[in-house]
Amino acid sequence: MDRIITTPEFNGMIVNATKAGGCYKEILDALLTRLSTMRERHGKVLVGRIDLHFPKNWHEDTDNDKVSIFLARFMAAIRETADAQYVAVREQGEKHPHYHIVVMVDGQKHRNGFFMKPIAERIWRNVLNRDATGLVEIVEPYCGNAQGGFFIVRGSESEEWAVNEAFSWCSYIGKTRSKIQNDGQRSLFCSMGGAK
Repeated sequence: MDRIITTPEFNGMIVNATKAGGCYKEILDALLTRLSTMRERHGKVLVGRIDLHFPKNWHEDTDNDKVSIFLARFMAAIRETADAQYVAVREQGEKHPHYHIVVMVDGQKHRNGFFMKPIAERIWRNVLNRDATGLVEIVEPYCGNAQGGFFIVRGSESEEWAVNEAFSWCSYIGKTRSKIQNDGQRSLFCSMGGAK
């Protein structure tokens, strides 16, 4: 990830970036590719975000192995009921890394992002082999419909607004702040762009 976007627009979409920080182009590309794919496939798309944390008293490895297992199991569980895509990033906190995960789901199957929380908590608990209460957060959009994400409906009067607001909201995960480069850990994870 070497190219940084510091302008408020990326490929015609509004970006949550500033000259002080900016966003990684590679992450914005991943988001836009998956959003476009989901919009091509489905007349309705739910865009949600989960933040995933390690326990404060965690003393085991914090490499990406556990989150890779989580993502595989979580997406398999989501895909039992709906087509879905994801983009996830690793960020480093004071002590442990945390992860921001944007999930895009067939809106005909799910209309509210909160359906993901019990699934994510169950899987994260199993991966960590300990209680995951408080370690999984559904992030609410800063504006729009309070459905645990944005709901985009093709052909609706609000479609353009919802797409732009959803992308801007999601672009937060592309921010350069808190991402450590060259530490031997992968920072970007995403589903295959065309995979169902």
